Amino acid sequence: EIEGKIRAWGISVRSPDDGLDVLNLLKPAAIQVNFNLVDQRAKENGLFQKCGEMNVGVIVRTPLCFGFLTGMYCADSTFDRSDHRSTWSSDQIARWANSPSKFASEIPNDKTQTAAQLALRFCISDDSISTAIPGMLKVSEVEENALASDLGPIEHNSLMVLEKIYQNNEFFIPRT
Repeated sequence: EIEGKIRAWGISVRSPDDGLDVLNLLKPAAIQVNFNLVDQRAKENGLFQKCGEMNVGVIVRTPLCFGFLTGMYCADSTFDRSDHRSTWSSDQIARWANSPSKFASEIPNDKTQTAAQLALRFCISDDSISTAIPGMLKVSEVEENALASDLGPIEHNSLMVLEKIYQNNEFFIPRT
């Protein structure tokens, strides 16, 4: 007998469009999806809105875009063969490596914040998002990321600027 054994369940989806399909078919308690400054498709396609309407929690993965939104990579960064980023084109790596400056230069920074903190604050500023799960390898990264919460949400006008930057740029190189 399985009744009462599971209080809630969620699902991790490959794409925001898959997320819409899952909501219609399975009605999970939570959904995990990619979302960050350079990948705002989950908001654009209405997934966040639908999750809100259905009272479904949203867990954001890749809020730092595989580390690229931390500012620690450059256009000519290379990765070990065991790292999935090593399979990406040099054009994609360059595009994502250059992206933090596009966002940081447009947002007035009345508080000292790192590129990673800006990226995390962007995610946690959306009321639809329950939580964001950045990858962290060092204690200093844990501390830096935790401080993003202390800085609070990004104010509405600045969020609109960040969304406009996303809309006016192409952050994905089409795969061939």
